[in-house]
Amino acid sequence: MLNNLNDLNMLITVAKSKGFTAAAKLQNTSPATVSKQIARIEKELGIRLFKRNTRHLEITEDGQNFVNKVKKALEILDEAQTTISQQEQLRGKLRITAPILLGSSYIAPIVAAFRDLHPLLTIDLSLTDHIVDLYSQGIDIAIRIGKLPDSDLVAKRLTTNYRILVAAPSYLKESPLIEHPQQLGEHQCLLFSYPGYRQDQWTLVHKSSAKRKEIIHVKGHLSSDSGDVLKKWCLLGKGIALREAWEVSQDLHEGKLVRILSDWEEPGAAISILYHQRQYASKKVSVFAQYLFQCFKQTL
Repeated sequence: MLNNLNDLNMLITVAKSKGFTAAAKLQNTSPATVSKQIARIEKELGIRLFKRNTRHLEITEDGQNFVNKVKKALEILDEAQTTISQQEQLRGKLRITAPILLGSSYIAPIVAAFRDLHPLLTIDLSLTDHIVDLYSQGIDIAIRIGKLPDSDLVAKRLTTNYRILVAAPSYLKESPLIEHPQQLGEHQCLLFSYPGYRQDQWTLVHKSSAKRKEIIHVKGHLSSDSGDVLKKWCLLGKGIALREAWEVSQDLHEGKLVRILSDWEEPGAAISILYHQRQYASKKVSVFAQYLFQCFKQTL
């Protein structure tokens, strides 16, 4: 039984080039090797495929019939391999949710690059600072910042997020000097909130030791469920904000914002990726999760 694809491919090359020497050059081998390959096929079939002499090589009628059938068989094999390869590619729809600022600054470019690598995949990226229920909203993957509630979701840490205190120079010019975290209670603080939740308590730790902790009850006239809005209000001088270090780094560099109590920061919180237990084996979820890990390792 013929089971050597190299021999069959060489047969097609010999028939096309009409010579062992020409076929050997095309396949980067020797004429002697080509001759042995053709001889193996002829022995297995019990027929002569080519008429040979010192100057000319002519394919026989049986040889031509066999070559035609081999061509069709190899085409079917190539088509089958292509089909399997396409099935292994990521396809379908991947639904992702992430916080607005992190999503627009970091996740969106990562998603675009990932989609370029997997052209059969459709990706929907939903940006919100609300906690979205993955089951009811049909979400495959969530990227979240902070402590995660107990659930049956798979959760893996991507990196650690730090939040710092910032304010605009215009606000600090008109406000009392801040020398200790507890004095924040005397200032206008920009608070994150949404129905049923209001972050009116900030916890800060000293850089020298996590044991030096201050819990401050803060207040303010302005609150929002959008981190982007809180940052804009802060830039306008409306109060003090507790924002991600990566989010305000450029504004600090440009002098649009000033860091307050630089020795104090919120305890590091995890940036995590979450997905359903039942989707642990989903290739598109696991491959994107691994890609996200690599991107965060390089950038954050």
